[in-house]
Amino acid sequence: MIEYVGIGDVKIAHNPEKLAIIGLGSCVCVAMYDESAGMGGVSHVMLPEPHGESVIEHAERACKYATVAVPVLMKKMIVKGAKKEHLKAKIAGGASIFRELDSLEIGDRNVAKVKEMLRKLDISIVAEDTGGNLGRTVIFDTKSFKLHIKTKSYTKVI
Repeated sequence: MIEYVGIGDVKIAHNPEKLAIIGLGSCVCVAMYDESAGMGGVSHVMLPEPHGESVIEHAERACKYATVAVPVLMKKMIVKGAKKEHLKAKIAGGASIFRELDSLEIGDRNVAKVKEMLRKLDISIVAEDTGGNLGRTVIFDTKSFKLHIKTKSYTKVI
């Protein structure tokens, strides 16, 4: 079974379920997992951090920010039985689809903030496919803990 993860969503799944994000552009997929617990989770990060809007006022959309989504994903996994010391991460996305229009460098900033948050939480990034100018579709398999990535130019598994 494949469950789709929308922008700002955080979802947890157990072996043999799969989590997918279709059409990642500047957004970043954070796939976090604990092999020993047989579970993984995905967050679909849209922006690095809130600017000018209160996360509390917009709680239903708060996980669109890396500064909120990464710790929420970790906490949800721990509540479901993961051990913090066993958590690992794989990340994908952060493209600059329209580089000439992307003066804010959202994709690059998303990737940098996701990495910063994972580092602060002491969660290792074991693989990544980030940057470039191609959109991605990703599927995270909680049986193999592999992240399948497809673009219009390549397919890879990390």
